[in-house]
Amino acid sequence: MLGKIATTISIVRALAARTRHAKAVALLVCVAALGAVGFGLGQAGGRVLMRNFLTAGGRIAPLLYRPSFQYFATAAMLGSPDELKRLAGYYALLETDSIGVDFLIERYGMESSIVNRRTIVWVIGFSRDTRRAADACAALYKSAPREIRKEILKSMKRLNEGIYRDFIKNLGKGSREMRR
Repeated sequence: MLGKIATTISIVRALAARTRHAKAVALLVCVAALGAVGFGLGQAGGRVLMRNFLTAGGRIAPLLYRPSFQYFATAAMLGSPDELKRLAGYYALLETDSIGVDFLIERYGMESSIVNRRTIVWVIGFSRDTRRAADACAALYKSAPREIRKEILKSMKRLNEGIYRDFIKNLGKGSREMRR
């Protein structure tokens, strides 16, 4: 990586050497490159840190960022003993684009409320990791109550039409009890 940067700098320097403002051009290119790299790393790092803070209880995010009350409120809602506050927390995960499939599957097992479980399955249906989310939904299907099975099928269809069709085809080969 450093070799590529050095090669790029030497090419720019060679091109800029033909002009009167060689140093200024080289400096401008270097500042632009460093700015672009810094912005990209900041965006990626910020997403990872905030997702970790929301889903895994990481404590480093408040030290690195100006407090974002939306993230703190979401973490508080998810940790609340009140069923309705946890429900709002699942919706907040969707709003902040912090959908961690493994975290939500773990929370599905902890929830006793049908409404909260159904909401968790619904939120999983918006995950960017479609393969992991579809596999998680398929794993939940067999043990899920009827109300949640319908939501699992809707989420799988929303995630990927092909995966949904394959699941339905394989479900048709299963026992009659599995389809209920």
